[in-house]
Amino acid sequence: AQVGAAQTSSHALDPDAEEGLKSQIGMYWTGEQSNSSHGPGPYGGELPQEAPMAAAMNAQISLPCTLKRVMDEQFCSSFSKRLRIDAADAEAQSASCLPGSPYGHVNSVLLSLHREQMTRRRDAGNSPGGHISPGDVPSDTVMMSTGELPPMVNFALGDVVQCDHGSGGRCLLCSGRFVQSIPLNLYSAFCSAYAPMPSVLQLQPAAPSHASPELALPALASLAAGLAPEPQERLLHLGSGTGRAVLAWALLLPQSAASGVESCHASHSVARKAAMQLGLEQSQRALLHNADIFEGQADWPQANVIFVSAAGFSSSTMERLVQCLSRVEPGTRVVTFSQPLCAHSKQAPPGFRLARQAAYRTTGSGNCTAFLYRRVASS
Repeated sequence: AQVGAAQTSSHALDPDAEEGLKSQIGMYWTGEQSNSSHGPGPYGGELPQEAPMAAAMNAQISLPCTLKRVMDEQFCSSFSKRLRIDAADAEAQSASCLPGSPYGHVNSVLLSLHREQMTRRRDAGNSPGGHISPGDVPSDTVMMSTGELPPMVNFALGDVVQCDHGSGGRCLLCSGRFVQSIPLNLYSAFCSAYAPMPSVLQLQPAAPSHASPELALPALASLAAGLAPEPQERLLHLGSGTGRAVLAWALLLPQSAASGVESCHASHSVARKAAMQLGLEQSQRALLHNADIFEGQADWPQANVIFVSAAGFSSSTMERLVQCLSRVEPGTRVVTFSQPLCAHSKQAPPGFRLARQAAYRTTGSGNCTAFLYRRVASS
């Protein structure tokens, strides 16, 4: 019993051993992407040395659990420090940790996830009814005191494209796809803009049944990242529906502008109400028009990226669309949803090059196929 007591006291923890978010988006239409780097975490240091008396006893009496006790104490020490993740000095400990700490990267990720969870709880607690309201979302990206990126929403591949297999499987739809994370405050602002409003739903007539499907926010973020817009480039969405692509572009690319043209008055009204929920600076860069998509075709060359929601378009409408798109500037990226510009999906009309086609998840069930073209200079 005395030997056990001596060994227990010899392994007591010494409290002095603990150490302390790319580019942006006439009638229309800017964003930035940063790379995050994780510094060393707050957990490190060595176990305290054994007392001389305990070391002598261990030399005389060999116990089979001696090595296990050191391992157990190391685990308990690490677990005890992890419980301090929300301590006031967690940031200082993270900054002062040795760069060679084996847990540096893991601890930084844990702290980032913890901040994101705390931000969600704070925003939900400050809003009436536990929901996030647009007023609780800061207009500018809030940087951490350590210079790291703000809390991010990390989407999964299943948010970008819907597949029938499990999360660990791969198929032709999801292989090689890109998933783009976005800042938490921008995600909250977008969700708040399209939060169900009973008064609006009761008074608003239903959208026509042939309305084109709209992409979910994770799919829009992935598509925008793949297009790699340069600063000051503009988006024009023909058949913008409820304006999800226009508002997402204005939120994600703060130096760009986006313009949407929608002929359905009901869908246009929903888009306008959603845009009013954004901040003044963001709503001024999201321009919405209730008109026929061919009405302002003279302004199409002002756009650098053109989205076309072509669901339900007849062959004659598609031919007219191709004729009008032939006037846009070389280098313009054109993305058509649901239908390709040519009858054969693997071909491109004269003056265009088919870059690729991919499926993206919609706000409803299933995917929508997007055909990505680039306008080439005439020879």
